Amino acid sequence: MEKIRMKKTVCLAGCFDIFHSGHVEWLKTIKKRFPEYKLVVAVLPDETVKKRKGHDRPIRKDKDRLRVVEAIKYVDYAFVLPKKEQKENIGDVLRELRPQIMFLTRDGYDYWKKKENQLKTKFLLQPEAEEGESSTVIINKIKNQN
Repeated sequence: MEKIRMKKTVCLAGCFDIFHSGHVEWLKTIKKRFPEYKLVVAVLPDETVKKRKGHDRPIRKDKDRLRVVEAIKYVDYAFVLPKKEQKENIGDVLRELRPQIMFLTRDGYDYWKKKENQLKTKFLLQPEAEEGESSTVIINKIKNQN
Protein backbone atom coordinates (compact mmCIF):
# COMPACT_ATOMS: atom_id res chain seq x y z
CA MET A 1 0.00 0.00 0.00
CA GLU A 2 3.01 2.30 0.38
CA LYS A 3 3.23 2.74 -3.42
CA ILE A 4 -0.45 3.66 -3.61
CA ARG A 5 -0.22 6.10 -0.69
CA MET A 6 2.27 8.26 -2.57
CA LYS A 7 0.02 8.71 -5.60
CA LYS A 8 -3.13 10.64 -6.34
CA THR A 9 -5.88 8.19 -5.46
CA VAL A 10 -9.62 7.91 -5.73
CA CYS A 11 -11.01 5.17 -3.55
CA LEU A 12 -14.29 3.35 -3.09
CA ALA A 13 -15.60 0.32 -1.25
CA GLY A 14 -18.26 -2.17 -2.24
CA CYS A 15 -19.64 -5.69 -1.91
CA PHE A 16 -19.29 -6.72 -5.58
CA ASP A 17 -21.13 -9.93 -4.70
CA ILE A 18 -22.19 -10.77 -8.25
CA PHE A 19 -20.20 -8.53 -10.55
CA HIS A 20 -22.45 -7.02 -13.23
CA SER A 21 -22.59 -4.32 -15.89
CA GLY A 22 -23.62 -1.69 -13.32
CA HIS A 23 -20.33 -2.25 -11.51
CA VAL A 24 -18.41 -1.92 -14.78
CA GLU A 25 -20.15 1.35 -15.67
CA TRP A 26 -19.60 2.72 -12.18
CA LEU A 27 -15.83 1.98 -12.22
CA LYS A 28 -15.49 3.17 -15.81
CA THR A 29 -17.26 6.46 -15.04
CA ILE A 30 -15.07 7.15 -12.00
CA LYS A 31 -11.86 6.33 -13.91
CA LYS A 32 -12.90 8.58 -16.82
CA ARG A 33 -13.81 11.39 -14.44
CA PHE A 34 -10.44 11.15 -12.66
CA PRO A 35 -8.01 9.76 -15.28
CA GLU A 36 -4.89 11.04 -13.56
CA TYR A 37 -5.78 9.26 -10.30
CA LYS A 38 -5.15 5.66 -9.31
CA LEU A 39 -8.48 3.89 -8.74
CA VAL A 40 -8.33 1.87 -5.52
CA VAL A 41 -11.19 -0.50 -4.70
CA ALA A 42 -11.82 -1.93 -1.23
CA VAL A 43 -13.90 -5.11 -1.30
CA LEU A 44 -16.05 -5.53 1.79
CA PRO A 45 -15.26 -8.65 3.84
CA ASP A 46 -17.78 -11.50 4.08
CA GLU A 47 -18.84 -10.58 7.63
CA THR A 48 -19.66 -6.99 6.64
CA VAL A 49 -21.68 -8.09 3.60
CA LYS A 50 -23.63 -10.55 5.77
CA LYS A 51 -24.50 -7.75 8.24
CA ARG A 52 -25.57 -5.37 5.48
CA LYS A 53 -27.30 -7.74 3.06
CA GLY A 54 -28.57 -10.65 5.17
CA HIS A 55 -27.69 -14.14 6.36
CA ASP A 56 -27.63 -15.66 2.86
CA ARG A 57 -25.04 -13.21 1.57
CA PRO A 58 -22.47 -12.95 0.23
CA ILE A 59 -22.94 -15.48 -2.52
CA ARG A 60 -19.20 -15.45 -3.27
CA LYS A 61 -16.37 -15.29 -0.73
CA ASP A 62 -14.41 -12.04 -0.41
CA LYS A 63 -11.25 -13.49 -1.98
CA ASP A 64 -13.25 -14.57 -5.06
CA ARG A 65 -14.91 -11.17 -5.30
CA LEU A 66 -11.49 -9.53 -4.99
CA ARG A 67 -10.09 -11.57 -7.89
CA VAL A 68 -12.90 -10.38 -10.16
CA VAL A 69 -12.46 -6.72 -9.16
CA GLU A 70 -8.69 -6.93 -9.67
CA ALA A 71 -9.26 -8.16 -13.23
CA ILE A 72 -11.17 -5.05 -14.27
CA LYS A 73 -9.02 -2.76 -16.40
CA TYR A 74 -10.24 0.43 -14.73
CA VAL A 75 -9.03 -0.73 -11.29
CA ASP A 76 -5.42 0.05 -10.40
CA TYR A 77 -5.39 -1.65 -7.01
CA ALA A 78 -7.89 -3.68 -4.97
CA PHE A 79 -7.91 -5.32 -1.56
CA VAL A 80 -10.29 -6.85 0.99
CA LEU A 81 -11.02 -4.54 3.91
CA PRO A 82 -10.15 -5.71 7.42
CA LYS A 83 -13.02 -7.43 9.24
CA LYS A 84 -14.49 -4.61 11.36
CA GLU A 85 -17.53 -2.41 11.52
CA GLN A 86 -18.14 -0.45 8.31
CA LYS A 87 -17.19 2.99 9.67
CA GLU A 88 -13.98 1.58 11.14
CA ASN A 89 -13.21 -0.07 7.79
CA ILE A 90 -13.47 3.24 5.96
CA GLY A 91 -11.42 4.91 8.69
CA ASP A 92 -8.68 2.31 8.18
CA VAL A 93 -8.67 3.00 4.44
CA LEU A 94 -8.46 6.74 5.04
CA ARG A 95 -5.62 6.44 7.55
CA GLU A 96 -3.66 3.91 5.50
CA LEU A 97 -4.11 5.24 1.97
CA ARG A 98 -4.95 8.89 2.56
CA PRO A 99 -6.90 9.11 -0.73
CA GLN A 100 -7.58 12.52 -2.20
CA ILE A 101 -11.11 11.40 -3.15
CA MET A 102 -13.34 8.77 -1.53
CA PHE A 103 -16.66 7.63 -2.98
CA LEU A 104 -19.18 6.52 -0.36
CA THR A 105 -22.66 5.06 -0.30
CA ARG A 106 -25.48 7.10 1.20
CA ASP A 107 -25.25 5.29 4.57
CA GLY A 108 -21.65 6.38 5.19
CA TYR A 109 -21.59 9.64 3.31
CA ASP A 110 -23.17 11.96 5.90
CA TYR A 111 -20.90 10.66 8.68
CA TRP A 112 -17.64 11.11 6.75
CA LYS A 113 -18.57 14.31 4.87
CA LYS A 114 -18.42 16.19 8.20
CA LYS A 115 -14.77 15.13 8.56
CA GLU A 116 -13.70 16.21 5.06
CA ASN A 117 -11.52 19.19 6.07
CA GLN A 118 -9.98 17.39 9.02
CA LEU A 119 -9.01 14.33 6.94
CA LYS A 120 -8.03 16.24 3.79
CA THR A 121 -10.10 13.85 1.70
CA LYS A 122 -12.90 14.92 -0.62
CA PHE A 123 -15.97 12.72 -0.11
CA LEU A 124 -18.31 12.13 -3.02
CA LEU A 125 -21.53 10.15 -3.18
CA GLN A 126 -21.31 6.95 -5.23
CA PRO A 127 -23.42 7.06 -8.37
CA GLU A 128 -26.72 5.23 -8.00
CA ALA A 129 -27.05 2.00 -9.95
CA GLU A 130 -29.62 1.91 -12.70
CA GLU A 131 -32.81 0.12 -11.75
CA GLY A 132 -32.32 -3.62 -12.05
CA GLU A 133 -28.54 -3.27 -11.85
CA SER A 134 -27.68 -4.76 -8.49
CA SER A 135 -26.48 -8.08 -7.15
CA THR A 136 -29.61 -8.23 -4.97
CA VAL A 137 -31.93 -7.87 -7.98
CA ILE A 138 -30.00 -10.52 -9.91
CA ILE A 139 -30.07 -12.94 -6.96
CA ASN A 140 -33.81 -12.42 -6.46
CA LYS A 141 -34.47 -13.10 -10.17
CA ILE A 142 -32.54 -16.36 -9.93
CA LYS A 143 -34.38 -17.39 -6.76
CA ASN A 144 -37.77 -16.66 -8.34
CA GLN A 145 -37.02 -18.80 -11.39
CA ASN A 146 -36.87 -22.00 -9.33
